Amino acid sequence: MLGLTADELDTLDAVELPWRVGELVADQYRIRTQIGLGGMSTVWDAYDERMQRATAVKTSLVREHAETLVSREARALACLRHPGVPVPYTMGRHRGWDFLAFERLYGMSLEHRIHDDRLAGPAFTIGEARRVLTGLAEVLTAVHGVGVVHHDVKPANVMLCAGDRVVLFDFGIMTPAVEDASTLVSGTAHYMAPEIITGLVRPGQAHLLDVYAFGVLAFEVLAGRVPFHDDDFHAVMKKHVTEPPPPLRELRPDVPPALVEVVESCLAKCPAERPPAMEMILWELRRVSRPS
Repeated sequence: MLGLTADELDTLDAVELPWRVGELVADQYRIRTQIGLGGMSTVWDAYDERMQRATAVKTSLVREHAETLVSREARALACLRHPGVPVPYTMGRHRGWDFLAFERLYGMSLEHRIHDDRLAGPAFTIGEARRVLTGLAEVLTAVHGVGVVHHDVKPANVMLCAGDRVVLFDFGIMTPAVEDASTLVSGTAHYMAPEIITGLVRPGQAHLLDVYAFGVLAFEVLAGRVPFHDDDFHAVMKKHVTEPPPPLRELRPDVPPALVEVVESCLAKCPAERPPAMEMILWELRRVSRPS
């Protein structure tokens, strides 16, 4: 995981953190530095003094929600065995705060790579983009395969690690695929499917929210920008519901037509018009990647 940005460091002054650098959590994890900060949780770099290894430790910033958020993520990670998700170590409580200890990841977030100002051209060649998207599709296929919907698929929650390893993390707002999502409004506005905005998620179709978010992410990986943008998140959500995405090839002419079709199918406004499973998207991406 990466360190905090300057804006996030400034935010810390207004946030009451549950622990401090140097503290020993649960007689095992020595807090070393803060590496992640969200609206509801924080992630620390820690050293496991029993196992003698680097570890990530996550806890909530809102005490009354700590058990729900951390336990949800712990349950999701516990039922997954895939190189594309962090390995969970243990869950516990320290000074009244629930925590989850898991694998310490090293690499660059997909968000940082896409928007790296040091790059003169596109963040990814078409071949690199296909490899990243295929890797993420493999992860989501495994996640959906155990009946979990991530609900917050976006570049900030994807880590590019050594060996072309693509890791999806932050399962804090995940839900079981069978859970009623018709009244759930969660996720990030730029990646939110139309039906979750309008409250029309049908039973058994919650996984298609991740499919749509994957389509937005894929568009951003290839074009360097999200399909719908506005400083007002309400305006962004309205565009998801009412406006077609801009033509991808006008923004990136070298994208193969077959890859454009994959992205556009994921961005269909009607859930029934999207690929019914991430496995089908994965198959299409692998087909596109094969030389003709």
